[in-house]
Amino acid sequence: HRAGGDADATAILFDRILKVGGDKLIKDFLKRENREQILPPNLPNEQVNGLPYVPGVYYFHDAKGKVIYVGKAKSLKQRVVSHFTGLNTGRKRQEFLRTIHSVTYKECATEFTACILESVEIKRLWPIYNISQKNFEQLYGIYTFEDSRGFRRLAIDKKRKHFEPLVSFNLFTDAHRMLWKIVKDHELHPSLCFLDKTAITDDGYPERDDYNTKVEQALNALQAQLDTYAIFEPADFGKKYSCVLVENGKFYGMGLLPENTNFTNITKLKERLTVYPENEVIKSMIRGYAQKHPSKLLMMND
Repeated sequence: HRAGGDADATAILFDRILKVGGDKLIKDFLKRENREQILPPNLPNEQVNGLPYVPGVYYFHDAKGKVIYVGKAKSLKQRVVSHFTGLNTGRKRQEFLRTIHSVTYKECATEFTACILESVEIKRLWPIYNISQKNFEQLYGIYTFEDSRGFRRLAIDKKRKHFEPLVSFNLFTDAHRMLWKIVKDHELHPSLCFLDKTAITDDGYPERDDYNTKVEQALNALQAQLDTYAIFEPADFGKKYSCVLVENGKFYGMGLLPENTNFTNITKLKERLTVYPENEVIKSMIRGYAQKHPSKLLMMND
């Protein structure tokens, strides 16, 4: 191979480095616990050493104390340190690292609640180096209407200013996937939901009243997602439980509850939670989490 000579020369050089005591230098470079080597020049080492290995949200501050970046973490210390590893020497990254003068954090009960708090804080602080969630917008919705034959129809369309969709999505593919699920779960006609472009012949239409009843059942199932429920799960530390409350389909707030808590009354539960503003990112996040982990949901009574 043409690189053989280079490989031989590298091996000879490496051997000579070892013979003159270079092994200690190499070990120092490879030693993972030596964080000072990889920290930004203006970030105190003791702040990083003081970070806990728990879920939470971290904040990078500039020289004036202004928050320039907000991030979430399953393990605060590991996630923060990961920002400073790697071989990216690009100008933008180096500028970002030089701007970091301090790091603060808030512990969270779980990674899920850390994700929610991160979104809340990005919207509140609008940090200069956070980009992804600033332009997040639900662009598509599933709508319902009655056609000239009297059939209740479901359709995907771009969100309109004066029309509220049954449910909204950031991506068309997510809306398309959801509508297909509704069609299959409730045995609806794909063509009457604009999922099948094949024209329906006069004798191919289902019986109208029966079909409209199925559509109504599908709409009721969607409405169920607007119920009041809480997502309970064990905290990652301590004998406590994380609680995220959704009231009438809208994110209310979250908090940490004692292990023996058995709140099924929403009024009492709300007294123990911190209220947070909802946004489209959080709404989408909670909906996806609830669908993925139905066993963690507890329906609540007023």
